[in-house]
Amino acid sequence: MEKSLKKPINKLHPAILIILGLFLVFSCKREQPSPNSGTFFKTYQSDSSTTGEYLEQMPDGSYMIESFYGPGRPLLTRLDKYGRLIWNKKIQLKGNDYASDIFPLNDGSSFVLHPGSGPTIFKFDTTGKINIPVNLPYPSNIAYGKMTYVGSNFLLASCGFYFSSNPDPVNRIYVLDVNLNLLRIDSFNNSIIGGNLFVLNVNNRSSTGDYFLSGFKIPGKGASTSKYKMFVARISATGLVKQTIIDASDRTHEDQLVAQTNTNDSGQILLGYRYSATISYPVVVKIDKNLDTVWEKAFQQNTSAIQPNSISFCKDGGLLILGTFQRSGLTNVQPYILKIDKDGNKQWDKTISAPGDGAFGFTYGLNLDDGGYGLVGNSNQFGNGKNGNRILFVKTDANGNY
Repeated sequence: MEKSLKKPINKLHPAILIILGLFLVFSCKREQPSPNSGTFFKTYQSDSSTTGEYLEQMPDGSYMIESFYGPGRPLLTRLDKYGRLIWNKKIQLKGNDYASDIFPLNDGSSFVLHPGSGPTIFKFDTTGKINIPVNLPYPSNIAYGKMTYVGSNFLLASCGFYFSSNPDPVNRIYVLDVNLNLLRIDSFNNSIIGGNLFVLNVNNRSSTGDYFLSGFKIPGKGASTSKYKMFVARISATGLVKQTIIDASDRTHEDQLVAQTNTNDSGQILLGYRYSATISYPVVVKIDKNLDTVWEKAFQQNTSAIQPNSISFCKDGGLLILGTFQRSGLTNVQPYILKIDKDGNKQWDKTISAPGDGAFGFTYGLNLDDGGYGLVGNSNQFGNGKNGNRILFVKTDANGNY
């Protein structure tokens, strides 16, 4: 029986075997393009408007995009390494919670999601199944605080002034372990930092328990301006140790902190949205571990308005800034990419053009394992399907081309 099955195959003409082999090779190439040389431009449609907020690359080269949909609820989108959809999951919450932070755990088996303007933190596996939901106390002022993962702890700050119908002057820092067990809540009053706090982030915690904070505010007495300014501070159990306000005495512009990231030497990089009159543009500030300013760089274009959204480190030590770009007199908004070196000097920038009266842009960018960049945001100009914004995901080469 086996011999009769093998016999026809053995007698196939060599030319037929060659043709068959080539067919299989080219078929495999079409199905599995090389991720190391490939770039793409993709949009993903859900049943309501969506905006990509955060991107993470998995150890196997696949991707997880965190976004929000509809009135502001988290949506998780899992893609393979070629950008093909594996699944997406909606996280149903009681209120309107905007996607904010997502953290892959070191073992690659699960993620922790902090939706943003809500008191619930989720831990879910790679299939999107929620394993642990945790509700935190004092929920009203957790709004807009950012969560960070330091050592073996999650830190989450709440801003106690601006985002409540009954403003609470108390700011709280929540400390949780990797399993989202609440270990402690540390509190301090606005008056310790001074001024009217608008947004407050906790960025790090020292071995002695000091917290490193950043945000923007209207400075208190002693400052010669009533405009918003970025600040960094270090607070211990006994109160304020040190504070640095960026350009506190400059009346010509306002700064709002958009994003922050830590450096390897315990410093910080601040990304600000600077505006004066009708112009707006990014400003990047490097702060050392003593909270002294190392450098400050502004990227102004006199005929354009640039809204920065995020900043992330690149493998060469430089930084990638994502946002939107709008030329003076025009209504359409374009996705914007700015690459700077480790000293804050501009290397290149790019925009993606689109026809019509678009409203779309980049929200977050990541330097990928192959040296290119993964960029996520939203678009109402590309892709087929229902009306409304779509998740935009662009994979570029090392020079930002796709």
